[in-house]
Amino acid sequence: MKVEGNEAGQRQLKTFDLKLSDAHLSDTTLLSVAVNDAEAIQPDSSQADIRSSLLLSSELKGYIEDPDYYFKNTDHAADASLDLLMMTQGWRRYNTQMVTSSDSIDIKYPFEVSQYISGNVSGPFTNSYRQPQILIWSPKGNNTGLASFDGKISNFRIEGMDYADSTLLVVSALTRKGKGVGLELHIDKPNYPKLISQPNAYLASAFTNPEFLARERENQKWLRIRNTIYLPEVSAFGKKAVAPKWMQAASNMATKKVTAGDSRLDFPGMDLVLQSLGLQYKSTELERRQMTGLQQREVNTTELYGIYPTFNRGRDFQANPVAIYINECQYVDFDLNLISPSDVSELYYFKRGNAGLLASRMNDMYTGALYIYLKPHGDIRRNSAIARIIPLGYKTNAEFYNPEYKVKQESEQPDKRTTLFWSPKLKVDKSGNAHISFYTSDVSKKYLITLEGISKDGTIINCQTTK
Repeated sequence: MKVEGNEAGQRQLKTFDLKLSDAHLSDTTLLSVAVNDAEAIQPDSSQADIRSSLLLSSELKGYIEDPDYYFKNTDHAADASLDLLMMTQGWRRYNTQMVTSSDSIDIKYPFEVSQYISGNVSGPFTNSYRQPQILIWSPKGNNTGLASFDGKISNFRIEGMDYADSTLLVVSALTRKGKGVGLELHIDKPNYPKLISQPNAYLASAFTNPEFLARERENQKWLRIRNTIYLPEVSAFGKKAVAPKWMQAASNMATKKVTAGDSRLDFPGMDLVLQSLGLQYKSTELERRQMTGLQQREVNTTELYGIYPTFNRGRDFQANPVAIYINECQYVDFDLNLISPSDVSELYYFKRGNAGLLASRMNDMYTGALYIYLKPHGDIRRNSAIARIIPLGYKTNAEFYNPEYKVKQESEQPDKRTTLFWSPKLKVDKSGNAHISFYTSDVSKKYLITLEGISKDGTIINCQTTK
């Protein structure tokens, strides 16, 4: 590898033109490149590289001293040492017939084939609960999935999914009518291979370099200073809200109310309590939102979904919804079935005409207000038919931080980076030409350039030079 670069001072733009002489390069080959400060990280022939890692270290257990020795030396002594190393680890020979055969490989872990989610659903499985469905939805992406299965078989497994690491997935169990009431959803824990930590041979020599250690201590000190915000000590105390005095005075104006000891608080669900007050959910669209477990406020300009007063014996709805307040906090598009009636201390329903001073707290879209106060032990419980999981997914590309000193500015923090540039996808053309640029640090004068990767035909490329 040949390297040509310009002269650059402190915190100035440095460019390198790389030239590789390799007949295995295709039109566009992607290689990884790293530029280190040569005084902090020095070349070490005993360090592991991509070649020794793929062909040797990955197949053996434990620490291998000087793994690159077996590849850089082609004499008989190196070959004999490699045989002894392999036999010590239990290797005797390669079964070339098995390697070249077209037989399918025995897959031990299912995620090697496809990402998946599995689990089971429990419930009464009466006629209305037959053939439940599983809905999977991602709030930050287009990942959706819907699967149905026989009610007699409660286990499910959804394959063919594709999601990045740290992706939140909302999994909902539904009846064939699209409701999750009465169902219990359980998600299986994925079976991954046991993680075995291997010694990092790449940095073994760097940790013995005093220059490297001194710079890392300096960088960590400034990192702590920059990311630390000192706040005064604060003590906060909270307790469950109870009906305030103004509500006690306004309760006489309530259209309907439910207080402690009322038999309606023994109902199995809040939907039945709402019906006794002349209220009901208006649209299945609201149920769809509740099914995903998200508090979205996507309001249609022509119709607002929510809880509405009913008339004509519950067959018709009024034009505007009812505002919902739980412990003095307003909730929008909220599933009241997440509250157990037995946890309710007091409940007041005000029609707009009877709200009095409360009407000033409502905007024109509401036709009334529903105030719910929970007991001290009461809480909004988790919907057992909904699970939120963050499974292990594929790793997305991470961009290496490269500071840009386009505008000269004074800074107390010194720039003593040991790695000045890194990229996992440097484009190299068929002739072996590539170009990189970065801003120098305050102390770098000599650079260690490492280039690694695999060509299109499988040839391992490993180059290292100092400039």
